[in-house]
Amino acid sequence: MATRPSGPPPIVYILLIAILGGGGWYAHRSGLLSSWLSRTSGSPTAQPQAPAAPNLPQAQAPNPPASSVNLDTSLPNPAVLQMDGSVTMVRIVLALKSGYSQRNPSIPITYGIPDGKPNGSNAGLKALMEGRIQLAASSRPLNATEVQAGLQAIPVAKDALAVAVGVNNPYKGGLTLQQLADIFQ
Repeated sequence: MATRPSGPPPIVYILLIAILGGGGWYAHRSGLLSSWLSRTSGSPTAQPQAPAAPNLPQAQAPNPPASSVNLDTSLPNPAVLQMDGSVTMVRIVLALKSGYSQRNPSIPITYGIPDGKPNGSNAGLKALMEGRIQLAASSRPLNATEVQAGLQAIPVAKDALAVAVGVNNPYKGGLTLQQLADIFQ
C-alpha cells in the first residue's frame, strides 16, 4: 500500500507564492514597501516616498504637473465661490468643497450655474473664460484656445476606463487605443 503524502496539495503552495509575489510587486510599485521600510529602519532621516508616476505618452499628459503651475494667490476671496463644469467630477468637487468650507466657513460655494446642477466640462470652462465663475472642473485636458485664454489645469485625479465586449458580440479581435478613440469620436 502506497503512503499518501501529508499536507496540502501543490496547488495551494503555487497560489500562496503567486499571492505573496503579487502583493510584493504591488507594494513595491505603489511605494508602500519603501514607505514601510523607511519607517521600520529607525533612521531619523528616512522619508516616505510618493509613488512614482507612470510614464505616460505626451498625448495623454498635456497639462503640466501642479507643481509647475504658477497661481496668483494674492487675489481677494470672493463673496461667493462659484464653480461649474464636469458632471463626472461631482464627488471630487464635493470633497474639495467640504475642505474649502472648513478653511473658509464664511464664503458660500455653489457648483453648477444657475441651478446647482453642473453643466459639463465645456460649459464650465466657457463660463470661466467669460468670468461668470471662479473655478471650473474639467474631466478633459484643456484645448489650445483655453490655454491661450490663460486657463491653467491642475490635475486632482486620474480616471481609468475599460471597454468590454459581450460574449454574444461577433467581434473577437483586439482594438488599439486609436481605433477605440475613432469609434467614440
